[in-house]
Amino acid sequence: FLNSVLKQLNWSFSEFISMMQEIQNLSKRPERVIIDARQLKVCSTCFEFVISLLRVVEMVCTVCLPVFTDSTREGTENLLERLSQLLSQILLRVTSSTGCFTHVVSLEVPDLDSIDQFPVLSAVVGVIVALLAEDLQDLENTTMSAAVKSLLYEPAFQLNTFKYVLGGAESDNQETFSLANYPQAVSAEELETVRNVISLLTKHQTRMSAVSEVDEEELCPICCAMPLTATFMPCHHRSCKSCITHHLMDCKDCFFCKTAIKSVVGSDGKLLFEAAASAHKVMDLN
Repeated sequence: FLNSVLKQLNWSFSEFISMMQEIQNLSKRPERVIIDARQLKVCSTCFEFVISLLRVVEMVCTVCLPVFTDSTREGTENLLERLSQLLSQILLRVTSSTGCFTHVVSLEVPDLDSIDQFPVLSAVVGVIVALLAEDLQDLENTTMSAAVKSLLYEPAFQLNTFKYVLGGAESDNQETFSLANYPQAVSAEELETVRNVISLLTKHQTRMSAVSEVDEEELCPICCAMPLTATFMPCHHRSCKSCITHHLMDCKDCFFCKTAIKSVVGSDGKLLFEAAASAHKVMDLN
C-alpha cells in the first residue's frame, strides 16, 4: 500500500511540476498565448492529488510510525529513504523564488487559483513533524534517529527550505511566506513544534558537519552523496545501499555494465540481495 502511495505521489508531483514548467515557458513568449483550459484543469487536479497523498502519508506516520522507522521490518529503510527524497524535492520546488511554482502562482491564472504554497507546505511540514514525533519528545537526546538521519543524509534536503515555512525566505523581491500568517489554520502550539523541528535538525546537522568528510573516491557514483556500502556480484561494481535498493526495484542488471546481478553484499559482509531468493518470493506470491 505505502509503495503504491509513494509511487503515485512521485508521479503526481512530477506531472504537476512538468505542466507548471510548460505554463511558465508559454508565459514568457513575446506573443500572446492562450493555454488550453483542459491542461489547466489537469494541472490543478495533479496538485490536489499531491496534497491528498501527502495527508495520507501524514496519517500513516501518525497512526503507525514504525512502518517507516522500525529497522526490523522488511522494507522500512527503503520506504523512509523514498519519502525523504520526495519531501525534499517538493520543498525545493515550492520554496524556490526563481522556480516555476512561484512564477506561475504570481500570474494569478483563474483556473489555477487553488494552487498556492500554504496547502502543500503545510502538508509537507505535517509529514515531517509526524516522522519526528518521537524525537520531539526528547529534544536533549543526542542519538540520531532513523528519520532524522534519512532526512539529513538525503542529497536533495536543504534545511533552509524547511526554515522557509517560518519566514526564512532570503529574497527581498517577494512577500515573505510564513505559517504564522495563517492563525486560523495553524495554532501557536503547532508553530512551536515546527520551531522545535528546525532546532532538532540544526543540532544534528551541525554535529554531522563536524565529522570528517568522505573521500570523493569513496562516494557513490550514482548519487555522488553517500559512501560506497554495497558491492554487486559477480561484476564487483559498487554503490551506496540506497541507490542499489532503488535500482533493484525496477531492474536486476548492474547499473554500470548491465551484467545480471546475482547478489549484493554490504560493506559489513551482510547479504543485502540475492536473485534466487527474490525469484522465490515472486513464485510464492503467485
